[in-house]
Amino acid sequence: MGRCILMKIITHIPKTLYHELQETGIIFPKTNYSFAPTAYGILKEISHMDNFFFGVACDRNFSDDDWLTAGLKGNPSNTVKLTLEVPDDTIFVHDFYTFSDLIYYTDHEPNDDIAKRLVEAIQHQYTTSNDYHQVIFPCIKKTYIIESET
Repeated sequence: MGRCILMKIITHIPKTLYHELQETGIIFPKTNYSFAPTAYGILKEISHMDNFFFGVACDRNFSDDDWLTAGLKGNPSNTVKLTLEVPDDTIFVHDFYTFSDLIYYTDHEPNDDIAKRLVEAIQHQYTTSNDYHQVIFPCIKKTYIIESET
């Protein structure tokens, strides 16, 4: 039997979901991928997840002003910042920049050749940066929380 390794992740969720998590002990994402349906469909297929939360792997110390974690906030007055420890066998790691480019080259300025190379990079979990490992994961359990900030 393999050893479970926990990955430290930062994410933000709406306060309503945080309250649901406190009551039920587990929450699942309710996602709408209409912004970039092709890119999100590819990520769903590669990761084998129908719905997922986004987070940032804590490869380094993030400040509250960090642009990448700030992008997870949505409406800052209505979110809770969570620092989680999530079993690594439940997450899919990929490079933030590669996925952003995939959105652009599939849903905004389609280019099949570039998109194909980006998909291959995501499939192999290739990362171009040691700082910005974006992760997706299928649920948040109350037991994953190591810190929460409202």
